[in-house]
Amino acid sequence: MEIRVLDISEKEKLEDFLVLNGGEAWRSLGKSYIDCMFSKDFRRPTFLVAVNGDEIVGCAAFSEEFFTVGVWGISWVNVCNSQRNKGLGKTLVEACLVEIEKRTRESVTVILNTYPNKTGLYDKVGFKPAGNDYAGGSLMVKYLEKVK
Repeated sequence: MEIRVLDISEKEKLEDFLVLNGGEAWRSLGKSYIDCMFSKDFRRPTFLVAVNGDEIVGCAAFSEEFFTVGVWGISWVNVCNSQRNKGLGKTLVEACLVEIEKRTRESVTVILNTYPNKTGLYDKVGFKPAGNDYAGGSLMVKYLEKVK
């Protein structure tokens, strides 16, 4: 299995993967987010994909947040059913953290949002609870410190 940055030729494959895992309601939002990765938008997302052969079996995205400097977000963490509970989600989140560290010169804050009581994966990677969002989801935070 390989974890790497999504190639532009795989856009539709990733969109279909997100729909397979999240339902058709995710298609429009997923497509717009994936398209943004290949645009010239400021602070566009980067998708990492886990590929087994030619099949996408997992993904996660990261981006610098629009509302402030020094805050990054991780989103779209998805793993296909056959690969769940094998550490792939943790590996994808860790790969996002490595990529964020490569792109930053200063210490940064990384945030994410997850379902209530579904924080175990993120706890294992060192995220800490930071409260609830407006819909009752769990906000989590991790600090990436640069040693000077």
